[in-house]
Amino acid sequence: MESLPLEILQRIFLFACTDGGSTGNALSLTSKSFRTASRRDRFRTLRLVADLEPLSKFVALYARECAVSGEEDKPRIRHLYLTLHRIRLRPGPRMPLGSIPPPCVVIPAYPPPQAYLDAGETLLGLVASDLQSLFINVDGLEGYNHRVGDTALYGFPILDYEYPRLREATFVGFCDPSRYGLSNKRVPTFPSATQLHFVLKLYESNLHLSQWFAAAPHVAHLRVTGVRTATQHVKQLAEALGVYVDFSWCTLPEFPRPPPPPAVFPTIRSLVVQSAAPPPTDPPSTTGERIEYARLLDALKQLQRECNRANIHAVFLDPLAGPLNAETEWKSQVEYSVEF
Repeated sequence: MESLPLEILQRIFLFACTDGGSTGNALSLTSKSFRTASRRDRFRTLRLVADLEPLSKFVALYARECAVSGEEDKPRIRHLYLTLHRIRLRPGPRMPLGSIPPPCVVIPAYPPPQAYLDAGETLLGLVASDLQSLFINVDGLEGYNHRVGDTALYGFPILDYEYPRLREATFVGFCDPSRYGLSNKRVPTFPSATQLHFVLKLYESNLHLSQWFAAAPHVAHLRVTGVRTATQHVKQLAEALGVYVDFSWCTLPEFPRPPPPPAVFPTIRSLVVQSAAPPPTDPPSTTGERIEYARLLDALKQLQRECNRANIHAVFLDPLAGPLNAETEWKSQVEYSVEF
């Protein structure tokens, strides 16, 4: 194998290193010649858990590899899967009985060490200009039934950087861009992105689509997984697309039919929606939950019909049967990536 020309070896490594780093790590341990020949491609896809020790070690390693490489053989991370951790916030002070307490004080119970923040920002500074896809998975949310008010990210300002080559971004956990560090800068975070995917693990009433449009103004394909409510999630999707959906279940429908609102996210031409799992049967759900879910399905049917009228390609998948396998989802994206 080592007798093959370097160009052939690099082509093989290019298509082999699509599993998040395992193959690249094995290549670097095979021999010195393989380590050198695979330097450009073995970091192409990276799956990294943002814990202090592995994050710091990887950043130091990757910085060294970049330092000893020329511009042509510089290792470049094209597809990044980053796992962040949820942290609880300190509870607010005790309030008198009958009063409405604040949800929490926005101070992490265990603030991240500065070395962790430095390592994360160094990593983003090294990879932001090369990334083609970004997959953020917030860990520790499965089975967590509270609202998002007492939850924060043990992370760093991911969206405070510019990703000029990025085409696709997926956020599993939260839809609020401020939780990923999006500031009010004028330059778009994802100026070339064409696909966005949000997977909602917690109850978030606001999808923040106007903020995402400012961050990614050329997105044509939007996917939202875990849609839960008609009057909030479906309504915001309709407003983003500039289509009209009737939510008057208990009153007479508006007549004459009002004109559709101006689109909040006018570049979207393709929509994929997957609703949350239906109410459980064991233990049995409440009547209110079943009514709300029926309204959700009705609103989704209306949304699909109105999308077809507006020449927006809309696909509505079967409801979630369980938690999304984020790693499998990411690997399928990388394997079918057009631009290697």
